[in-house]
Amino acid sequence: MTANDAVPPIRLDRYLALLALLLAIVLAFVVLGERQKAAIRPTPVTGALPPPPDPRLAALAGERDRLLTEQARLADGLATAEHALAAAEADIERLKAQVDKLERDLSAEVEARAVLERRLAEVAAERDRLATEVQALTRIRESLEAELAALAAATPIPPAPPSAARQEPPAAPAPEPTPAPAPAVADLLPGPDIAPEAPGPAVHGPIPPAGESATGDRPGRLVILDGRRTGVADGIKAYQAGEYDAAARIWGKAAAEGEARAQFHLGSLLFEGRTGPPDLVMAYVWLSRAVTGGHLPAIEVRRRVRAAMTEAQYEAALAILEAG
Repeated sequence: MTANDAVPPIRLDRYLALLALLLAIVLAFVVLGERQKAAIRPTPVTGALPPPPDPRLAALAGERDRLLTEQARLADGLATAEHALAAAEADIERLKAQVDKLERDLSAEVEARAVLERRLAEVAAERDRLATEVQALTRIRESLEAELAALAAATPIPPAPPSAARQEPPAAPAPEPTPAPAPAVADLLPGPDIAPEAPGPAVHGPIPPAGESATGDRPGRLVILDGRRTGVADGIKAYQAGEYDAAARIWGKAAAEGEARAQFHLGSLLFEGRTGPPDLVMAYVWLSRAVTGGHLPAIEVRRRVRAAMTEAQYEAALAILEAG
């Protein structure tokens, strides 16, 4: 058997039939695809959308509406909170201003309290100093009383000179017709049972200083006034004659030069107000200088002046004394 006998011959009609079958299948698939495209092509919809068929979509839509309402409510609450925050910030600023003012006031009060405490300490120190001074003066008074008693017992008292009957100040008692001894220094010093007296009674005419007669026959320090030599005794004579301005000039000149007796008389004159309204401040100043100068009768008169002074006048007098 040859090679040609082994291979069967190719038949053309079969191939053509197979090709026709394939073309028919392809055409069928093409037609089927076009029909499916035509079937799923969307048609235009007019009017309202129909409700979603799925209930979950409806629930989501309701939840969205609820969230939108909650958002609007929260926005309103946020605006209210912002207004409240602004008001709270304004209140905080106002309270800060009040706190600053209170702190300043408290600082001022603390400073004022410190000043008052220092002043109280100064007053307490001054009180202790005065108490010590009073004790020392009391001892001096007792010593002088003893000496005066001894002198009175040993020496007869001479009669007062005729000039002692000159004009006395209006508030002074009339002189006795019989001679009387000069008052003891103890009568001029303050004691614990002596109440403060108001200014007015004369302290010059009836009460001359210890060791000096009413006519001032002890001249003391002499000063030049109006071209002539004058002393404390000349001032006393002018006072007894009612020439208070002249007495003030004489005592003022001597007091300025450190005469303790002149300082005592000048302070007493200012206290009485013989040349004008009473000047309690300068009266206290001159009497204090007289006490410092050793003129003990000035203590009692200074005590009277202090009882009639206000605190402001007393502080002004102390300021002058401290200034020298």
